[in-house]
Amino acid sequence: RELPGAAGLIVSELRGDDRLLAWGFDRAYYLSDNENPSPARHAEVVYETPALTPGDYVAEIWDVAAGRPLTTLPLTLAADDKALRVPLPPFLRDFALKIRPL
Repeated sequence: RELPGAAGLIVSELRGDDRLLAWGFDRAYYLSDNENPSPARHAEVVYETPALTPGDYVAEIWDVAAGRPLTTLPLTLAADDKALRVPLPPFLRDFALKIRPL
């Protein structure tokens, strides 16, 4: 699916009631007809998806190329939260996101 509010970013998700794994990528880079496209820098992107079960979580935002987390963020979801929003640090090409209960 396309990430809302982030034109050209595609997201694949694997989710349960209380956890989520996601990989997002730049369609223009990965699906380009050019052999060596230059990656665009994506900044001020907010990952948005339907909320998980209410509770406390930790979000890990991963540098896919390096194979390590860039940052972790605490998250709290209330019973009336309809969406989960995670601000992403600037990135090139792609990102990965892991959200799990504390």
